[in-house]
Amino acid sequence: MSFIMQTVLLALGVFACMVSGQGLDSRLEKGGARVLAMKTIGNRMAVEDKDLTVLYNFYNVGDGIATDIRVESPDTFIDWPLKNGLSTGFQIPFIQPGENVTHALIYQLGKVGKTNTLNATDFTYKNGKKLVLSKTSAPGPVKVQSNAEYERLYTLQMRPWLLYGACSALIVVLPYLGFQSSSSKAKRA
Repeated sequence: MSFIMQTVLLALGVFACMVSGQGLDSRLEKGGARVLAMKTIGNRMAVEDKDLTVLYNFYNVGDGIATDIRVESPDTFIDWPLKNGLSTGFQIPFIQPGENVTHALIYQLGKVGKTNTLNATDFTYKNGKKLVLSKTSAPGPVKVQSNAEYERLYTLQMRPWLLYGACSALIVVLPYLGFQSSSSKAKRA
């Protein structure tokens, strides 16, 4: 997914959360913290034996400071070991109003064809002294592609470029040679 597409989806997700009632919940104190969380995949493709980055974006859309944000147990997979990050969860001390925090977990992908689902993750935060339980968005299923497919799509293909260069050179050189031979005949006459 392109960066622009991810940004648009992120904005739509935040807007949808706000409109759905979580962001406009009348049960929350007026002037309190409201944390929206989005879980996304940072890679364009999931490729065998490469890394998969899962991003957690936390946004405080309220007027108060959100404190003690805790994600207790992020996704764990049998065939995708966690390469970087904390498998037991992580904590963010605070998020100021109108600010965001991003946390990343990096998984080592397994074999081709394996599909795992990234589910919504529970997290808690404190709004003043009140503990609030919420969930992140769920990116859904991730299918692992082969290295050959990745190479075919994203590596520089030299053979087509060399063929293009040779054809371009012929288009420029042949008319020039024709002009030179007719020009030399005209000078002799």
